[in-house]
Amino acid sequence: MGQQDERYERVIKFLKNAKPGSDSASETAEKVWKEICVKIIQRNNRPDLIDILFGWTCISWVRRSLVAASLFLVVMFAFQQGMIIRQINHLSRQIEIYQKDAPDITPEYKGKSMLLFSLPDDRLKVFRKDEKEKQLEQLLRSIDHLRVEYKNLHQVIESDPELKKLIEKRLSEVTDSKVKL
Repeated sequence: MGQQDERYERVIKFLKNAKPGSDSASETAEKVWKEICVKIIQRNNRPDLIDILFGWTCISWVRRSLVAASLFLVVMFAFQQGMIIRQINHLSRQIEIYQKDAPDITPEYKGKSMLLFSLPDDRLKVFRKDEKEKQLEQLLRSIDHLRVEYKNLHQVIESDPELKKLIEKRLSEVTDSKVKL
C-alpha cells in the first residue's frame, strides 16, 4: 500500500502546482470548445463502420416506417402459421375418417355424375355415361357395400367368443387341408 500512497501524493502535488496557461476562464473555455469541435469535425470527416451501418437510425421517419413494416411481417407470419395449422388439422381429420370407412367413389366423381344427370339429353352428348362407366360405378358401390357388411360381420364375430372359436377351428382345418409346396 505504500507505493499507491506515494503515487497518490505525487499526483495531488502535481495537480496543485499545475496552473492553466492563461488566467481568464473565458480563454480556457474557448480552447476547450475548439478542441471539442476539432475532434467532432475529424470524426465526421471519416465515417466509421458503425455510422455506415446504423446511420439510418438517426432519421425518425425511416425508423417508424421500418417498425411498421416489421409489425406487418410479424402479423403476416402469424396469420400464415394459423392457416397452416388449420389445414393440417383438417387433413388429419380426413385421414381418420378415411381410415375408418373410406369410400371408393370420390365426392368429385359423384358431383360430376349429378351434373351429367341434370343436363338435358340434347345438350352436351359428350357427357353421357357409357356402359363401362355405369358398370364401374356399380362395382365401386358393391365394394363399398361388401366392406360395410364385412365390418358388421367382423363385429358380430368379435362380440361372440363361441362363434369366434368355431370360426378359428374351421379356418385351421382349411389351412391344414391345403397342399403345402
